Amino acid sequence: MARLNPAQALEFTSASSQKYASIQNITTTLASHLNLPLSIVEHSDSMAIVPNPAFKPHVFLNHSPHSQEVLRLLLDFKNHHKESKKPTPTTLPPYFALVPKALEEAFSQLCIENIDAHIEALFFDDKPAFAQKIFEWQHQFLKEKTNFEENFLEWCVAHLESVKVPIEDKKGLIQKIIEIEQRLINEQTMLERAFAAWWAENMHIELEALFFDDKPAFFKIFLAMQTQFFQKNLIKPQELKIATPTQESPSPKSTPPITPKPQDKYAPKAIKAYLDQFVIGQEQAKKQMSLVFSDHYKRIQGQSGLEKANAICIGPSGSGKTFLIEMATKYLDIPYCIANAAAFTPTGYIGNETNQMFATLYSNADKNIEKAEQGVLVLDEIDKLGQGSWHDKEWRQGVQNELLKVIEKGIVSFEYGGRASGQTITLQTDHMLFIVLGHFEKLWKNNQSHQKLPKITNENLIECGMKREFLRRFSVRVVFEPVDIDMLTELLDRRLKPFQEEFAQAGSVLEFSQEAKRFLVKNALKEGVGMSGLDQKLHELLMPLRFDLEDYYGLKCVVGVGHAGEIGVSVLPLDYPLG
Repeated sequence: MARLNPAQALEFTSASSQKYASIQNITTTLASHLNLPLSIVEHSDSMAIVPNPAFKPHVFLNHSPHSQEVLRLLLDFKNHHKESKKPTPTTLPPYFALVPKALEEAFSQLCIENIDAHIEALFFDDKPAFAQKIFEWQHQFLKEKTNFEENFLEWCVAHLESVKVPIEDKKGLIQKIIEIEQRLINEQTMLERAFAAWWAENMHIELEALFFDDKPAFFKIFLAMQTQFFQKNLIKPQELKIATPTQESPSPKSTPPITPKPQDKYAPKAIKAYLDQFVIGQEQAKKQMSLVFSDHYKRIQGQSGLEKANAICIGPSGSGKTFLIEMATKYLDIPYCIANAAAFTPTGYIGNETNQMFATLYSNADKNIEKAEQGVLVLDEIDKLGQGSWHDKEWRQGVQNELLKVIEKGIVSFEYGGRASGQTITLQTDHMLFIVLGHFEKLWKNNQSHQKLPKITNENLIECGMKREFLRRFSVRVVFEPVDIDMLTELLDRRLKPFQEEFAQAGSVLEFSQEAKRFLVKNALKEGVGMSGLDQKLHELLMPLRFDLEDYYGLKCVVGVGHAGEIGVSVLPLDYPLG
């Protein structure tokens, strides 16, 4: 295989092939894979290829094997070198157009304006989907801000002339344009999906922090990474051999103008953005609890001098109190334990003693004492310790006294592992976060969901049977709204989406009629089960369908309400072909 001489190198830019998106890509591949005696000089939108004075023959003339792809590229060039063909345009088709440098700032501003709670949640939970959302904005932006349609038609005409499609053959011309457009759309889609996966895998903490601290810089880096990736993988998108940007290329990680602190991921806004994906409504409660968890994380990391701030959460059943805490601890990766305060008994009584919840926390912390001492203890139904008749008042206040001993800078010991092989574990509670939950039904009497939240003070809670000394240990008071039809309907729509995606992947369609949605929501409100109960009913309803999901390929499963007023499922043929 003879190496190219300088004359061939200069002619190389005029060669082209309809098999490839751009002759520049063939050139770059040959030069990089074969160590050809070429230098590639790029300036603005143009490129020149000149002989390389630093060429080392022994590098190129070695006997190491070359890939079949490169040999095919050389053969293709050889054929073009012998034949005289009218070259096709070397500019990329508009479907592969990236945001021009001059418009990057405007596009970044558009992205920033489009970001809402849902998009922030995607960034945390599904980064490939987040990248796809940016691509959607990018396509629309390019259509509005550039000569998208005009450039595409010009490119098509030039391309069709090169493959000898007569302009007079209108039917054939239209068919060819449709084929070209579909091929380019498919290639663009494959590239975007591949980039989204690669980008998500290569995400680092500094770039995540920029999403909150400096969004213009974040999107500038995103566009740079996209450009670099597309240039590496555009040679033959239909077979997409994904290439990771080389070390010689400028690393996107070196671009950020600032180096944000890693703990920015645990800022209150970051935590709330994560919670927004799961907890519907409760805006004020989410803000307050995000601060509580952010302060707790910084305190256990030694990054804050704030005093510990335990929280008391007040709200009706089903308003999302427990679920919010579960999601926040999951995000922070902090061990937690949820215990039923109403089941506790004071020391010396038969029943569950308060120190048993610490054993559960220790177990949830993988039996790591240090992790357990930084965990979160949640006491549900705390209002039950203030309810009851006069003769069990001593018992209820005894439990509150037991909890008082360990909440503020206390030490607790318990037996772990049983009598035979058990051991005594001692935990310090100085850095544990305590959160208590309760309905306090008396405070919600005659307060309908459309009214403002009641003003709740410590005096109100004392009237409900809580001890003043106990309440003083909780400096943050969070009130949750009662759930209403709108909140539960939004929750249902959000919960349905992953199920509908599951059906789509199996070649089926899942639909819910508006009547079915109202039926589920009204029943959840009537039974007082709220958000958690609605989730449970949804899983119960869809379980039979999901178990036999493969049987519904090519069919549509429609959930509706029958004449008898009961919810049911109808299986119908799809009214459109599977794509």
